[in-house]
Amino acid sequence: MDLFKEVSIEDFNTRFFNELNAVQEFVQYNDPDDFFDPEKEYGDHIMRCQKSELDFIRSTMKANMASRGITLTSEEFTAIFQSKREEIIRSRPDGIEKYIQGITVNYIDPEVNECRHKYLPLCWLCRFWKYLQSFKK
Repeated sequence: MDLFKEVSIEDFNTRFFNELNAVQEFVQYNDPDDFFDPEKEYGDHIMRCQKSELDFIRSTMKANMASRGITLTSEEFTAIFQSKREEIIRSRPDGIEKYIQGITVNYIDPEVNECRHKYLPLCWLCRFWKYLQSFKK
């Protein structure tokens, strides 16, 4: 019994990697008292994508079961679900590592003055421009 007739492994992978690659850049505003762990940031994103994928696998199974009038015990459902999940994971052995290598983390220190320039007139001009822009808000 194939509960995934309409959805191939490639479909699952395409969906997963589209969602995963939607965020390739992480920005951290560094507070002097905070420690930023970039692995936590992109790790959380990867976990959200994996949870979304698990939910999609479950919903695909349930929709196909309902359309065919199939009933399964929770143990049977779990066994089929796990088998499909493992098959999907085996089909992309290094996809997440490639994603991790491609991301960037930008650190922005709020205490660094944006108007630091080599030449004093440019520094004043920058500060004056920031002052004028503050009236727009």
